Amino acid sequence: MGEPQLAYLSLDELGKHLRARDLSPVEVTRTMIERTERLEPTLGAYITCTPDSALEEADRAEQEILAGEYRGPLHGVPVAIKDQLWSKGVPATFGSRAFATFVPEEDATAVARLRQAGAVLLGKTNLPELCWAESFRDHPYAIPRNPWNTNHHPGSPARLGASFWRRG
Repeated sequence: MGEPQLAYLSLDELGKHLRARDLSPVEVTRTMIERTERLEPTLGAYITCTPDSALEEADRAEQEILAGEYRGPLHGVPVAIKDQLWSKGVPATFGSRAFATFVPEEDATAVARLRQAGAVLLGKTNLPELCWAESFRDHPYAIPRNPWNTNHHPGSPARLGASFWRRG
């Protein structure tokens, strides 16, 4: 299965392919890393990518699945998490210069549960500074773009450069 097909599988579909050993967690993760590297300059979707640790996690998941130690539907599935979630050893900048060097020493509960389920963490996705919707104006990281229309923010109908909020 090629990159376009993999990119449009649901988590459930991908998990089923991994469990059935139709797909390899390592190959799926490698494909997603390559896709991210190709699209990231245009989309600005990530603040931090973690390809090396993702490949290590994918290899571990693959070995476990092959050994019959299947953890559940997310085992070996590559996922990304928002940058405000703590993940041990990976910066959590909250999209802000103020936290640019903050590296959590533990995982947030959601991240810990993803890891327990065997999910593969690809990195930390971009967000408005301190999670404030209008703050892309002076954003210290790349301004994220909607992959369906790069003139727009993801998750917002606002055009880039336009104010998100209506002013009376």
